[in-house]
Amino acid sequence: MGEVWGAVLKKACDNKDLTRDGIAAALKQTTSASTDNLVAALDFSKPGTPATRQVYAATPDATAEGGVKYVKPLFEAPEAKEYVAPHQK
Repeated sequence: MGEVWGAVLKKACDNKDLTRDGIAAALKQTTSASTDNLVAALDFSKPGTPATRQVYAATPDATAEGGVKYVKPLFEAPEAKEYVAPHQK
């Protein structure tokens, strides 16, 4: 979350508006917040829509760094692609 809010606040600074409204506007302008591959790039530009529909598939593994072994790279399930969120516009 720190990486995401860092990207939003950087955008607000670039816009020279750190007011509440300015930060809300910067969030909506954030189309590719990176988390260094922790999750897929996040796009907050479409209100009510999930920021991403992609996930990694992983399984616990005590021998792997961080205790998790990825079993499938970043992917988007057909159901996720077709899903319409309740507040999606």
